[in-house]
Amino acid sequence: MKKGFTIVEVLVGGLILVIAMALIAVLYGKASKIRTIVTGESDIQAVANQMMDTIISGGGVPLEGLRCATKIYKSGEFSSPAIDEYHLTFGNVDGPFVRIDILDPATEETVKKGTKSSSTPSSGEISDLDFNKKIDIVNTATNNSCFRYYDQQDREFSAIPLNPDTNRDKISKIMICLAARSSLSAISRTIILYNSVTIRNIYHID
Repeated sequence: MKKGFTIVEVLVGGLILVIAMALIAVLYGKASKIRTIVTGESDIQAVANQMMDTIISGGGVPLEGLRCATKIYKSGEFSSPAIDEYHLTFGNVDGPFVRIDILDPATEETVKKGTKSSSTPSSGEISDLDFNKKIDIVNTATNNSCFRYYDQQDREFSAIPLNPDTNRDKISKIMICLAARSSLSAISRTIILYNSVTIRNIYHID
C-alpha cells in the first residue's frame, strides 16, 4: 500500500504549481495594463469633451461660451492678443471678456481659459482646463490643435489667405480642433475632436 509521494511526484507537482503561478502573474499583468489603457482612454475622452464644452457652451455658464459670443476682439482691444490659431478673445454684451488659449503643443500642451469683467484676462489670469493634468493637447501628422476661421462662403482663412485678426469682420464660422493624448506614456492613442460655431449675430464686430 502506497503511503506517500515519491520525490519525483513532489518535484513534478511543485513545477506545475510554479508554472501555474507564473501564468497567473502574466495574465494579471496583462489585465492590469488593459485596465490602465481603458481607464486612460476614458479619461482622454472625458477631459477633451469637457474642454470642448467649456469653449463652446461655457461649461455651465452659457454667456462664457463661444456660441453666445456677440463680439470678437482683435489685437490690442482691451489688451487682447491677436486672433490666430492659438488665441481667441470674445464676449457677450451681458457677459465678461473670455479668453481661450490653445497653447502651442510644442510648449505647454493644454487649453487655458480666463474671464474678466473690464478687459481681456492676461496670460497670468487664465487657468488650465485640465486641472488634474490627465491629458496633453498635441499636434498629429494630420490634425493640429487650433482654431480655424471661415468666411461666409465657408472658405478657410488660411487658404484664401486672410489674417483673422485684421479681417475679423469676415469671420462667419470658427472651427475648434483638439487632438488629445493621455499624459501617461503607456497610452499612445490620440483622440481627435472637431466642433464648429457659426457666428450668427451681426454685432460680433464693433
